[in-house]
Amino acid sequence: MQIYTAATHKERDFTSFFWGDIDLGGFNIFTHIRERVIPNLKVFNMDESTFLKYRNYAEPIDSAYRPKLSRMVGDPRYEVFQSVLEVMLKDGLRLEQEAQLL
Repeated sequence: MQIYTAATHKERDFTSFFWGDIDLGGFNIFTHIRERVIPNLKVFNMDESTFLKYRNYAEPIDSAYRPKLSRMVGDPRYEVFQSVLEVMLKDGLRLEQEAQLL
C-alpha cells in the first residue's frame, strides 16, 4: 500500500502488476489486493496463453479442488481469469508460477 500510494502520488499513470500462480491461491490473492489496496491492479503472466505455453509443467487438480475453481467461472470478481479458468477445468490442471522460470 505504501509503495502504491507513493508511486501514484508522484506518477499519475503508474501501473501495478501482479504475478502469481495460475491457481485458486493466485487468483484469490490478486482479487484481494485489487479490491482492498490497488483498484487498477493488472495481471502479469496469468492468462490462457501463458498457461498453455507452460502446460507441460502443470500439476493435476483433484476432486476437492475442482468445485472451488468452478465457482470462479462467471464470477465478475474473477473476470480477468475466465478464459484460463475454462482451460484449467477442461484440462484438470493448475500451474505454479515457478514453472515459468524453467
